[in-house]
Amino acid sequence: MTGFDFHLQDLNLWDLTVSGYDDELDGDLNLPDGDLVDVESSIQDLTADYAELRRARPTRIRGDHGWREIEWDNGAVHRYEWTPYTMDMRCDECSSPDADLYVVHDELWASSGLDGWVCFRCLEKAIGRRLVPSDFKSLPGNTDVVHHGPELRERLGLS
Repeated sequence: MTGFDFHLQDLNLWDLTVSGYDDELDGDLNLPDGDLVDVESSIQDLTADYAELRRARPTRIRGDHGWREIEWDNGAVHRYEWTPYTMDMRCDECSSPDADLYVVHDELWASSGLDGWVCFRCLEKAIGRRLVPSDFKSLPGNTDVVHHGPELRERLGLS
């Protein structure tokens, strides 16, 4: 490590779990990365959709921080639970805090023998060479849509 102290940053990511809605939706929802407003918006959207589809009305809403329960006039009870989590974006190999996003072709990744979240430098070390633009998949995450550091930009062919 270099001479600085790394501290995890709260990325405001949330897990939202739904129960009592239906077999297809019950369970963990994949929310877009965001804040608590996104959790509230998701609950509001699900409630409005259910009311419209089932022609039902909420009869009781109760909750506290981290959960909400909605009872409906058709007897259904929906429970929503949300918890924050912090994502550790350090490299699994070297613990570098460099969290550059990139996606390489599946064959190259498989040949590296690596698993998890790995910085591009550790990937290069594992494959024994420097990455070149043709190693990367043609995805928005490998373009200027996402911020990349100067070294990764060069390898992506963006400099």
